[in-house]
Amino acid sequence: MADQSVAALIVSGANSPFLRRTLDAVLGQSRIPQRIVIVRVGKEAFPQIDGIEVIDAPRAKNFGDAIREAVAADPSIMQSQWLWTLHDDSAPFADALAHLVAEGVRGLTVGIVGPKQVAWSDSTRLLEVGVRASRSGRRLDYLLPGEIDQGQHDSDSDVLAVGTAGMLIRSAVWELTDGPDPVLGPFGDGLELCRRTRQLGYRTVVAPGAKVAHARGSFRDVRGGEEADINRSFGLRRGAQLYNAMVANPPVLFALMLVSLPFWSLARALMRLFTKQGDLAWQELVGFAWAFSKIPQAMSARRRLARTRKVPAKALADLEESNLKITKAKRTLAKKEREPKPVEVLEPVAARLLREHKIAVNVAGGAGALLLLVALVFTSSGLTGGITGGAWANLPTSFTKLWHEAWAGWVVGGAGAAGPGDPLLMIWALLAAPFALVGVSPKTLLVGFWLLSPLAAWLAMFWAASTLTHRPVWRFAFATIWIALPTFLLAWSDGRMAGVMVHVAVPLVLLGWMRMLNLGATLRIRGAEDGELEVQDRTLATSYAALASAALVVVVAAATWTGLALVLFTIVQLVVRPRKWKLTLLAAVPPLAIMLPTWIAAAQFGGSRALRFLLAESGRPLAFDAAPTWLSVLGMPENMALDPRSADVWLALAPGALCVLGATLALLNFSRPWFRTRFFYLTGTIAFVIAIVASRTVIAFDGSLVSAWPGPALSIAGICMIAAWAGLLRPLVLQERLYSYRSRRRLDVATKRRLKAKERSQRNVPKSAASSEAEAQIVEVDSARPDAETEQDESESKQGEEAAETAAPAPKLRVSVLERIIWPLATAGLVLTLVVALSPIVVWAAGITPDGTRPRVITGAPEYETPAAAQYAQNYPRRARFLVLHVNDEGVRAQLRRGDGVELGDSSARFRLESAINMQYLPPGEVAQALANADEADADFARAVAEVLNNSEPTGLLGFAVDQIALSGEGTSYTAAQTALDSNESLERAGESEAGLLWRVRPSGLEPARMYIDDSGKITPVPSGLIGASIDLSKYEYGEGATLVLSERADANWRATAGAELLEAANHGWQQAFKLDGAKGLVKVAYHDEWMPLWWGLSALSIVSLLIAGVPIRRRRRQNEA
Repeated sequence: MADQSVAALIVSGANSPFLRRTLDAVLGQSRIPQRIVIVRVGKEAFPQIDGIEVIDAPRAKNFGDAIREAVAADPSIMQSQWLWTLHDDSAPFADALAHLVAEGVRGLTVGIVGPKQVAWSDSTRLLEVGVRASRSGRRLDYLLPGEIDQGQHDSDSDVLAVGTAGMLIRSAVWELTDGPDPVLGPFGDGLELCRRTRQLGYRTVVAPGAKVAHARGSFRDVRGGEEADINRSFGLRRGAQLYNAMVANPPVLFALMLVSLPFWSLARALMRLFTKQGDLAWQELVGFAWAFSKIPQAMSARRRLARTRKVPAKALADLEESNLKITKAKRTLAKKEREPKPVEVLEPVAARLLREHKIAVNVAGGAGALLLLVALVFTSSGLTGGITGGAWANLPTSFTKLWHEAWAGWVVGGAGAAGPGDPLLMIWALLAAPFALVGVSPKTLLVGFWLLSPLAAWLAMFWAASTLTHRPVWRFAFATIWIALPTFLLAWSDGRMAGVMVHVAVPLVLLGWMRMLNLGATLRIRGAEDGELEVQDRTLATSYAALASAALVVVVAAATWTGLALVLFTIVQLVVRPRKWKLTLLAAVPPLAIMLPTWIAAAQFGGSRALRFLLAESGRPLAFDAAPTWLSVLGMPENMALDPRSADVWLALAPGALCVLGATLALLNFSRPWFRTRFFYLTGTIAFVIAIVASRTVIAFDGSLVSAWPGPALSIAGICMIAAWAGLLRPLVLQERLYSYRSRRRLDVATKRRLKAKERSQRNVPKSAASSEAEAQIVEVDSARPDAETEQDESESKQGEEAAETAAPAPKLRVSVLERIIWPLATAGLVLTLVVALSPIVVWAAGITPDGTRPRVITGAPEYETPAAAQYAQNYPRRARFLVLHVNDEGVRAQLRRGDGVELGDSSARFRLESAINMQYLPPGEVAQALANADEADADFARAVAEVLNNSEPTGLLGFAVDQIALSGEGTSYTAAQTALDSNESLERAGESEAGLLWRVRPSGLEPARMYIDDSGKITPVPSGLIGASIDLSKYEYGEGATLVLSERADANWRATAGAELLEAANHGWQQAFKLDGAKGLVKVAYHDEWMPLWWGLSALSIVSLLIAGVPIRRRRRQNEA
């Protein structure tokens, strides 16, 4: 062993903070190397050190290149029998080299000897005892994080590979292999070199007695002076692993890897996103890109290995690990690391108190849900098969149709119009997607939601009330008050979709935002031990941010003016709490991004019209009488006949009045939540003002001018008043009830100890410090521990003063009197709250509006509002429409339907506002003239209806693709209309339905279609989709000058292409048309605006972000220690 010469090669830059310790360790070896060479890879000069040579390697790209350049510069290095390769951050223990050489001389076939690597900062913590990996380069994590070296791995000898830090390699082996692959470094080079060495017939072993302290500067990415973060180096490590797999895998797997790796890498990146590891998701793509860029070098390495190997690859099978074993080990490790803290068990009394509290919460929630289910049995009577009337609008029976309506940018109702469509279509398209997979239609889903929406609103508020108070009875009361507010009951009874959806979603906004910012009410436990424990919700803040964002998407879609409020609130939040900027943006950006078309339309309106557009409610408008200001403040969205003798009227006003009264009384409370109380009170007041303004703002014309429904604003005001009202409630402290002498005695002793400890602490600290009370330490439920003394509630103070011998009697008397006054008032207030909240619900469940003045508007719908034959014609390929006429002596009301009854996508807020603007300021005598001189499509529609009622050829209806007509009404005008339709030769009587008497429209024997070829008056229907179409012109005959005509309003954003050629638009009145001159083959028609791809991209990104953030999966903890 004495004749074994060793050359130590240390690769380093001059500014390495680890080099000094490494040099001292090498110079302090019990067996000094014959040569010590520093291979300098930087440009800085080294200080002269006796016995150490310096060789420059300026062109070296990695560790292997540096040693190759050093050997090329001084070939005498290879005269040493062994090369000891060291990183600048690998400091060997004093006897490391002696153990390495002793292990190396045990056999002539030992080619490489590796040390046991330990932590740089803690020599007892193991990092590596050889490399265990699979054929594909995946490493097995066989050491637990922080595992202590107790000799448990000293029996290991032959291994697949070792790292290059502290590796001892025979010079002959280095000459045969030429060192590590030039592509690899600083990761994966040791594995590749050792694998090649074994296939040359040499062994790779570990010397357990040789220890090297390794700082892992490249692994922890600290060489640039940054804070340690192992995730930053993951991309290079992943790339090295993939490169090793490409070199080592057999040809078949190598080819399969090249084909599947792009898709597999993308899937891994997405999975990293779902596990809250966005940085690793990017690094996955970086590693893939790096590995794929090295495919030529990998193929060269495979050819070199095939030329030089003497041992087949299968000989390494015993040393290689299976991918299944590695996967199981990683899952086990991930499961252990996902637990953020060790679990500690609460002491028995505290655990029992917490368990009893959870039972009480579940009982309160279950009782409320059960009572509502009983009420829903009455309210849903006759509505389960479908709903109609009032402001109700159906969803399509087809999910595909709903999806196209939501994201096409075109309003499909009537003669069509440029978007944006109703924002609620996007919400329902997303909600209906998972249900469509199991065959539930969007229309059925909407009816089910409507019937269960009172229960959903109650449960949402019961859950959200936990941020205001943890007292189960008050949570029950707040939730019941919430659904008893007239703004919700009237919206439900009238079929106002926007108002109901806001009422369900707003509590979730409150819950998510308060928990995201950690502002919710605290729950404390006072058990058998001294001090109090504060229970904290362990749900991830990102999950609450995603919940708030998803609920805000619903709120902003239903009431677009809330988007402006959200922008202002977000700006304030970023200024006040800049450290929460990521969570704030996560909650605020998706609702604003998904609503991009609405902001574009508002900008196009400009000025006051933009504000009117934003105040317009989503869904179908319904006229109402605006309530006086004082009624609006009490939560009543519309005017009602006040009869002082009617108890129903006052019951309807009582919930809102109670909320305002409670919030106003809370302003007198200057205790801890005073700022929160005043913030919510101010926000609620602003919402009341917006509700009053909205109810007086005209936003639609539907036979008469219709104002914006103030329900969403009143819902926001209501929840703000409830949140302010909760400022009157003290934080809940769970403590043992005094049922027995033993429990009273135990509580008295604990109280005495707390009071004495507090007195001692006040005597031992300065007066200024003694005047401030210690804050309770926040601990988690499963790791709770006693806290410092916290502020006591009034009942605890009373008991403590009675028990303490030194307590003064005056405070005792004062607290006792206060309790005798406050507690009865609080109990009476709670009882009054429950009675006031339940009474309107009982009235509502009986089938009338909460004020008792009229029956609810919505009623049960027939099985088919649009006849089945007409619905069949509305589908592909014709996409025809159904004309509904209602005729009486006052006039004619006509409506075009593209679905089963009135649908949400039949109109839009923009189109309705434009109609209202045209009518609002006209003198009464000019309204009829304005209706007659509407836009060209509406005027043509009016003429077509007049033609068919006057027994003329219904050619005008052909342009609107009307397949069937339904007639209903009363009076002599109705009889005359029926006679005219019966005598029209172009109409065929088709029976009768719930919509009225039916006729099929067949002008000249044609079946009307949404899209047709007009060849000098000759009409040829062609197949069409809901918005666009693909038409094979080779199937049709037409002459010069023929046009392709759509039954849609003309718009500059319609496009028709034949191959790469864009068809020229043709003039065809109000209808969109394209010239077919020279067009051949397949023609594609689509509606496309410039902002739509941006909208789709932002919406997709927002939805994916919410899904990722909402998944309750914790990040794995990073082991960044040196």
